[in-house]
Amino acid sequence: MCPFLRSKADEEEIEGDGSMDLTGAELQADEQDFDMDDEEEEIEVWTDSKQKKIDAALLTFIISSLQNVSVVVSLRGLLATHENYVIPECEDIVERILPHMHNACFNELKASIQEASSVCLSIEQWKNIERENIISITAHYVNSEFELKSILLKCCEFYFYDAEESITFFKETCNEWDILGKINGCLYNRNSKYSANIKEALNLLGWDDYVCAAHKINVILKKSLELFKPILVKVKKVAVHFLNDSTSMSKLNFYHQTDEDEPQEIMDALTREDITYEMIETFLELEDTIAAVLHENESLLFTDEDWSILNQLFRLYEPLSEAIKQLGAGNKYVCSSIIIPTINVLRNSLQAMDDSLNFEDVHEEIKCLMDILNKQFEDIESDPNLAMCTLLDPRYKMSKFKDRNAADAAKANLVAEVKNLVNLNSISDSGKTESGEDNEGNVIPEKGLINDSEDILVVAQTETDQYIQADLTDLEPSVWWQNNQEKYPHIAQLFKTKCSIVATSLLSEYLFSEKNGFLVHNRKLLSPDIAKYLVFLKENVKDDSDYFKFMP
Repeated sequence: MCPFLRSKADEEEIEGDGSMDLTGAELQADEQDFDMDDEEEEIEVWTDSKQKKIDAALLTFIISSLQNVSVVVSLRGLLATHENYVIPECEDIVERILPHMHNACFNELKASIQEASSVCLSIEQWKNIERENIISITAHYVNSEFELKSILLKCCEFYFYDAEESITFFKETCNEWDILGKINGCLYNRNSKYSANIKEALNLLGWDDYVCAAHKINVILKKSLELFKPILVKVKKVAVHFLNDSTSMSKLNFYHQTDEDEPQEIMDALTREDITYEMIETFLELEDTIAAVLHENESLLFTDEDWSILNQLFRLYEPLSEAIKQLGAGNKYVCSSIIIPTINVLRNSLQAMDDSLNFEDVHEEIKCLMDILNKQFEDIESDPNLAMCTLLDPRYKMSKFKDRNAADAAKANLVAEVKNLVNLNSISDSGKTESGEDNEGNVIPEKGLINDSEDILVVAQTETDQYIQADLTDLEPSVWWQNNQEKYPHIAQLFKTKCSIVATSLLSEYLFSEKNGFLVHNRKLLSPDIAKYLVFLKENVKDDSDYFKFMP
């Protein structure tokens, strides 16, 4: 094609003007030059960096959704975005890329956890489709900025067959991360068949056996499902009817014209899963619509008493659901300082319901749940670890204790801990001098050094009293302690040591199941050899953009 268009008049003018006369060969040469210029502009230089970026995007997808590595075979057509891009083989991903990413991430996190003064461990277990027992072990610590940090140390196949094997596993894992001497205790599922061996191992190691509050509340939730089974069975029966009767479903969709979840999705969830607080709430929102559709179907029609019981069940579920959310904080581990306040709020809520005439249809069920709650969390305020964490949280201090004797005991324990720190600091500072030695060669003590035991107690008591008497705060503990660490130096130091204990070991389970059911399925499909890489990276890489820096 000619690089420009000419009219007949133009051609005649060119023919009459020798200076404009172009031969066919010259025109062809000009066209070729023009086409070559276009090609040079369109040519994209392929680099290793571009290859790496696409590889990183592929690995991000595999890790974040816990896909089997073999998924790359199915994606070959989609990934052929550039003729120069080389799609990595499955073997290359498993044998080179994932190990490199794991090691790079491991080295970075190992360096960061060295600042921890004390570390709490938590264990989660699940079985894959081959019935292999896979565990993940996570470390929790408070960093220099007073923030609670969590690192998944290891994910692998392991069976806690006896205490000795468990001890060996714990020691090897902690030695890999250089934190063995910093471990204070561990949380785990006490309903596991291996719990007795884990408990014995912790005892022999001298580590504390911490309460997992979420497991205990789960016991209460399961009991509530049993107590209200008749009405929940009826709810599921209604859901099955709508799913199997297209006419009824069409009417339900017609009446329910909102932007909320579609009735089809609601009913489907009610038949597939354990009924949750949110599901009951949604079902109740459909009360008028369901009544309008089923008004002629007596076998499925809910009576006024049925709706009343379901409403009371919903309101009974609310504090339990809120307690679970508090313990999990949605998507991150939280300090166990939340446990005593959360359980006491739950107790108060159940007691208020039991005293209310609005719950007359479910009084027996409420009393049963209160008995279970009190049994699961008996003497919780007397637990020295939980009491200390609550006291060190500037949002709560002594205000959330119901038992004043327990609060006073916690304060006395805090004074003793502060006294020990003051004493240790005095001993470590005893060799320091302001100007070396005096004229006789005697060591000059550092200015302000405390040597007398009575003075040490006064310092500890004063710092504790000033801290307790200061106003409570709405700030996150990390923010408050950054601003007040110089005012209460010894208590700030204790916060870093004592408040690494988390409220639950179940966070990963909630993240894998609450709104990401496919992740539960995908995780069970992983072999231990692949899970140790994918789960490790998924849990520890907080920002998808970080996957690129760990690529080989």
